[in-house]
Amino acid sequence: MGVLWLSREDVRRAGGGDPFAAMPLVEAALVAHGAGDSCQPLKPYLLIPGDTRARRIIAMPAYLGADFQTWGLKWIASAPDNPSRRGMERASALIVLNDLETGAPVALMEGALISATRTAAVALLASRHLCRADARTLAVLGAGAIGSLIAQSLLAAHPTLERVRVYDAVEASAGKLAAALESAGGRGGIACEVAPGPRQAIEGADVVLTATTAQEGYVEGDWLAPGSLFLNVSLRDPEASVFERADKLVVDDWEQANRGTTALRKATRAGLLGRDDLHAELHEILEGAAPGRESDDEIVLFNPMGLSIEDVATAWGVYREARRQGLGVELDLYG
Repeated sequence: MGVLWLSREDVRRAGGGDPFAAMPLVEAALVAHGAGDSCQPLKPYLLIPGDTRARRIIAMPAYLGADFQTWGLKWIASAPDNPSRRGMERASALIVLNDLETGAPVALMEGALISATRTAAVALLASRHLCRADARTLAVLGAGAIGSLIAQSLLAAHPTLERVRVYDAVEASAGKLAAALESAGGRGGIACEVAPGPRQAIEGADVVLTATTAQEGYVEGDWLAPGSLFLNVSLRDPEASVFERADKLVVDDWEQANRGTTALRKATRAGLLGRDDLHAELHEILEGAAPGRESDDEIVLFNPMGLSIEDVATAWGVYREARRQGLGVELDLYG
C-alpha cells in the first residue's frame, strides 16, 4: 500500500505556497461547510501542564464532501521561542490525507507551508468582500512567516494599497519585512516604514493585520479608523473595546472561534457580545446570503479561527497537482 510523501519543496512545486491558487479550494470548502457537507470536530490542544512557554500541538481533522470527497488531519506544533532560541520556524506540521472508501492513508506532506497558505487565502477571501475599494494604508503587526505571506498577498490583491507600516517586537524582523514589501508583487511604488509601536502602526490604516504570538490583548478600539478592516488572524490581539467599536463582526465559524483563550471568547464570557451580534460567517458572504462591506465608514472585524477543512482542501489540491507532476516519494506503508 503506497503513501505519497511530499516534502516542503514538493508542496511548493505543487502550488502549496500560492494563496491565490488556494483561494478557490478554500472557498469551495467553506461553501461545502455552510451546506453541511463537511465535518470538523472542535480541535483539541495538546498542552504541557505548567508550561510557561506557550508550546502546544493541535490536531485538526476534517471530512470534505462536494468535489473533494476526502478526509484527513493536520497535526501542527507551535513553539514560540523557536525563532529566537533555535533559529527555527515557530510552527511545524504534517498533513495526512486518507482514501474515503478504505480509510487508508494516501498522502503525507509537510504542512506548515500549507497552513500559512490557507491562512493567507482566507484573509484574501475576506478582504475581497470586506475591504474598502480605495484602501491605501496597510498596517502589519507580526513580521513572521504568516504575516509576511498575507501582507505580500494583500498588496498583490489590492493595487490601491500604497503605504505599509510594519511593527514587530523584534525590530530587525520588521525592517526586513518592510524592505521586502517595498517591491512586493513586482509593482514597486510602495512606501514602507517600521512603526515604533502597535498604535503608531494602526492609527489611520485602512487595513490592519495582526499575525503575532501575543497572548494578551493590546489593540484598543479607538486606534481603528472609520472604514477600516481589521484582519485579526492571531486572535488574541484585540482588547474588548475593539469588539465594541466594530460595526460588523465576521468569523469563519462561530463555534470554532468562540472558544479557548481568544479575544472573542473573552468578550463573550464578559457578556459584551453573543451569537446575535455576529454579522455573518464567511461562507454566508461568499454564498451571497449576507452582505459584505456596505459603506465606506463601517469598521469591519474579521476574526478567523482557522479551520481544518481549509487545510484539507488545500492539501487535496496539492496532492492532485503533485500526482499530475509526478512529484514526491512513494512510501510502502507496510514495508
